[in-house]
Amino acid sequence: MFRRTLIAVSLAVPLASNTIADEGQPSHLRNETLIVARIGDSNAFTAYSKHSGKWSTHAFAEGATVVPVMGETLAAFKVSGESVTELVAVDKNGAWKTQKLPKPASRTCTPVIGSDVAAFSIDGTVYGFSGLTGSWDTAPLPGPPQVAEDFAMVLSDDHICVFSGFTGSWAKSPALTVSK
Repeated sequence: MFRRTLIAVSLAVPLASNTIADEGQPSHLRNETLIVARIGDSNAFTAYSKHSGKWSTHAFAEGATVVPVMGETLAAFKVSGESVTELVAVDKNGAWKTQKLPKPASRTCTPVIGSDVAAFSIDGTVYGFSGLTGSWDTAPLPGPPQVAEDFAMVLSDDHICVFSGFTGSWAKSPALTVSK
C-alpha cells in the first residue's frame, strides 16, 4: 500500500498547477483545464482544453528554447533565443494568444504565473495575460510584477498598477503621494 501511494504521489507532483516543464518531466503538462504537450522533437506544441473539447497547435520559431509554465486556467511559455519576437500563452479555451514584442532581440522571456494570470517584464514594459479572458494588455512599468491568483501588480513610487484576470487589462491607481 505504501509503495502504491508513493508511486501515485511521485506521478502527481509533476502535474500540479504552476508547473514548469523541464528535461526531467513528462512530455506533457496538465492542470484542471488544459493539457499541453510538445509535438515530437519539434518546436511545436499542442493544447487541449476541457472547455472547448478541442486540440490546437502553435509552432515556435526554430532555434528558440521553449518551456511551458502552467497556471490553473492558462499556460504561458518561457522563450529564449537569438531573436525572440513574441510572447505566447494559451487561455482556458485552448486558444493560442500571442503578443508581438516591439523589436526582436536576443533574450529570455520568463512568465511569472498565478492561477489565472501570467506577467512578463521586458525592457520597461509589463505584459499581462488573462487565462480567463484570453487577452493581453501592456503597461509601461518599471516591473517586476508581483503575481497572485487572479491578478498581477506593479508598485511604482506613487502608483499601484494592477492587471486583473477577470478584465484582462491594467488599471492604474490615482497618485498616492501628495504634492506640496
